Order: sequence, then structure tokens, then C-alpha cells
Amino acid sequence: MQKGITAHIMDVIRLDYLNFILSRKKIKIILLYRKNLLSRYLSREIQLKTEINVNQISTLKLNVNFNDFLDDVKYVMAERDAIEKHINNRTDKLLLYYEDLVDNPKLELKKIKDFLSLKKDFTNLELEWFKQETREFKDIIINYNDFFNRIKDTEYAYLLDK
Repeated sequence: MQKGITAHIMDVIRLDYLNFILSRKKIKIILLYRKNLLSRYLSREIQLKTEINVNQISTLKLNVNFNDFLDDVKYVMAERDAIEKHINNRTDKLLLYYEDLVDNPKLELKKIKDFLSLKKDFTNLELEWFKQETREFKDIIINYNDFFNRIKDTEYAYLLDK
């Protein structure tokens, strides 16, 4: 599986960089994850194929290689575990999820404000965030039936629920 540079910070952060950051004075780290790793995988694949051309997103369909997907999920989960274990008890951290940030930005911004002990309240900003990809998985994945049959009896079947 190709592990290139992507827009996902957790894909590119390395433990040696993390050690450097943690060696500094008291810092706070905000970890931003996706809850659904299938959504994450599809978003990244769409991004790579369209080069973030929003006009193409609504029509693009992907043929998903099940083994590549599983490799990606295992890689991301192992990396998350390693980073959280590495950070644990070394600094303050806040765990956020992309889906929560999109669904309820004011609440998530309040969490950030409180975590960073900011005095200025920026939670009342008018935000224009939206999900670029709102289609169902079956409308994005060309080989959805095959993919569904392969994933439905695995520990990752829950990822089919958006």
C-alpha cells in the first residue's frame, strides 16, 4: 500500500517529531481523528484522484481494493495507538473527531477554547463548514457488493455505518 503525504496530520506525524515537540516546555496537543476509517479512506482516495477539485467529487466513483483498505485501517489504528501511548501522561491532550467538528462546530470549538484556556470567546463565529462528500458508500464504491460481502463478517463491519 502506498503511504504518501496526505492532508491527514496523523498520517505524516512521526514519533521522533513528537519526541522533539514533547521535549519542549509545557505544551498541549489536539488530536483530530476521523471516527469512520472507511470515510477517511474514501476521502483520501477521492482527494488523490481529483486533486481536491470539488466539482468532480459528486460524480467520482472508486473501485476499492479490500486488502489495501484493510492495510490502511490497520496502519492508521496502529499509528493512533502508538501516538496516544507515546503522549500519554507527558502532556495535556484533547481528542477531537472530524465528524463532531462538522456536526456541532460550536460545541467542539468550546472544547478547544476551554482546553487552551483562551479568554476570547470565538465559539459564536458564523462557520460555513460543510461535508464535501455526502453520498452513501454504495454510491461511491463501484464494487460495493463485493466490498460489502468481504467486510460484513469482519471486525470492521461497523465502518459501513456512516
